[in-house]
Amino acid sequence: MSPRLISSPAAWAATATVDLAVVAVCAGVLAWQQYCPGGLPACPAPVDRADSQALVLALGLAVLALTAVVALVRGRVVVAALQVVLVAVLVSAAAHALPSAFAQLRSHAHLSATPR
Repeated sequence: MSPRLISSPAAWAATATVDLAVVAVCAGVLAWQQYCPGGLPACPAPVDRADSQALVLALGLAVLALTAVVALVRGRVVVAALQVVLVAVLVSAAAHALPSAFAQLRSHAHLSATPR
């Protein structure tokens, strides 16, 4: 399959739909975990909050990265490149907005800058 630099509108629409759905679901879950009223059974304990948020970040970023791989395999080079940029921007935003969850994610993924 030869790469198509300019993708069809359907490819852009499908990618945008997946992106918006993943970002909206992750943002909703992260907001619930961060601002959950105490005492509800669905609220994570403050001790477990960073782990739970790191899991949500990892799953969301994995789905977006998988979308980039699918776009690349299908020959949608520009869509795949923009997906990689989106993942990089969201990683940067997560690092600033949720530093403890991002640090937890980095430690679980063994991406720390200092050697162990």
